[in-house]
Amino acid sequence: MKGTIALLAVTIVATWGTCGVNARAELVASDNFDSYAVGELNGQNEGIGWNGAWVADTATSEVITPSTPVHSANTVQFNGTSPDNNTPLYRQLATTQSGDIYVSYVFRYDEGLDGNDFVTLWLDDVGNESSHLHTEGSAFLGVTGGNGFFVRLSESNDGSARSQQETGFGPLQGQAYTVVGRLFKDGSTDYNKFTMWIDPTLDDVANNVGGVTVTRSGIGLSGISHVGIRTGASTESTGQYLVDSLQIGTQPLDVVPEPSNLALLISLMLVGSAILSRCRKQPK
Repeated sequence: MKGTIALLAVTIVATWGTCGVNARAELVASDNFDSYAVGELNGQNEGIGWNGAWVADTATSEVITPSTPVHSANTVQFNGTSPDNNTPLYRQLATTQSGDIYVSYVFRYDEGLDGNDFVTLWLDDVGNESSHLHTEGSAFLGVTGGNGFFVRLSESNDGSARSQQETGFGPLQGQAYTVVGRLFKDGSTDYNKFTMWIDPTLDDVANNVGGVTVTRSGIGLSGISHVGIRTGASTESTGQYLVDSLQIGTQPLDVVPEPSNLALLISLMLVGSAILSRCRKQPK
């Protein structure tokens, strides 16, 4: 019995040490919207890693506390502006990123995602401009009503010169999904590859398995300074799209939680407690 306890103690110590090996390298930016007052997102300025407040369209976006949480207590809800494209919200990073970027957010739609409806997170080197719809030199991680989840690299201003990959399935109404992406440069000075996962494990992302990857050269995007949301020309004003828990980092663990080691550690501690309790009850 003493040998069993000693072995268990060594295992717990080893597991605890492993938990620290995969510590976050650098969380670039994050926001879960919980510290914001319910109402307009525009001008709200919390979270970490940002240069200034959210810039948001007051007619199409707001902070709400849904009766069924998306991820945390508060979330951002927005809608489309059919027949026009729209950028309902965006924000600038504190530091422009030029290396590997990992990004994640939790998405749910409660109403109106069908046909050609288009809702996506974008990464770009500019914010919102009246003539810039984030179709030229941009990276997209989103969903359409007809094609489901997709990842895209776009080169042309009208969006015609682009490359896109799809997961082959879309979201169910009222169900939350964690959307994860890795934007990187493969033998290029510009970003030319973008991988997407839906509800992945940390191992999936760290080992680059289970995702879909789009490749396109020549989009002219070498650094990321802004992140935002875009809706398409067919996305109706009656839609209800929700985004929560936005995370941007340089390593998989920055954007994907690692429950395995913690769960194992807790399990081992419970087993250890049970063994010790049993030892105390045995007659001496």
